[in-house]
Amino acid sequence: MEELDQDFDGGPLVNANGEPIKGIKTELVDDVLTLKRNFLNFSPYVRGQYRRAVNSDTFAEWPPGTAKVKQFDASNVIDDSLGVAYWQVTLKVQFRYPYNTTPLKAWYSRTLHQGYNERYTVGGPVFKAMIKGPKADANKPVMLDINGLQIHDPANAFFIEKKLYDSLPFNALGF
Repeated sequence: MEELDQDFDGGPLVNANGEPIKGIKTELVDDVLTLKRNFLNFSPYVRGQYRRAVNSDTFAEWPPGTAKVKQFDASNVIDDSLGVAYWQVTLKVQFRYPYNTTPLKAWYSRTLHQGYNERYTVGGPVFKAMIKGPKADANKPVMLDINGLQIHDPANAFFIEKKLYDSLPFNALGF
């Protein structure tokens, strides 16, 4: 289950007063591809890099940014009958469809841009956010636009997307 910050159509999850709603979750059903192959050489260090990466190339017909390593295991095998040692490698790749974002950002974190401080002008100083109205509560965050200016209309909500993983060529793995 993954917590949502927007509905399926891209609108922010806010109540009638524009306050963010927390706790709404959805089950994401991603495709998973399992690949197995034998290799003469294997690098645990390279494996470590790929465990924190998404694809920088088109992989299994999925565009860059949509594939992420779910599991990457290797076992050393010594075949006495052939007199050779090799690695049995299993790679599981999880594919994420880019809902309300671009394929390159399919695995980015997303959150509604909000805070306790705001700017009154683009690039200006930061001030304590002021919630307007008779029952204003200065202890609640306000929605902010890309520049940190307060947004009063939830239809104009801005979402922050943050990169969580490196980007590496999955086809270079040899599967």
